[in-house]
Amino acid sequence: MSIGPAMGAITGMAAQGSTAAIGAAQATLQMSLAGAVANTMKTAGQTIQGGTGH
Repeated sequence: MSIGPAMGAITGMAAQGSTAAIGAAQATLQMSLAGAVANTMKTAGQTIQGGTGH
């Protein structure tokens, strides 16, 4: 048995199986990034308000 085709098949199966997992991870990452950006913007807004005294 040659290793090449078997590795290719294993890699292919792993890729198909992990597509959904990758999609879920990307969605989670995007949500957390959006939350981080929102927090950063909120903090920046508070800093600007504090600096101007309003």
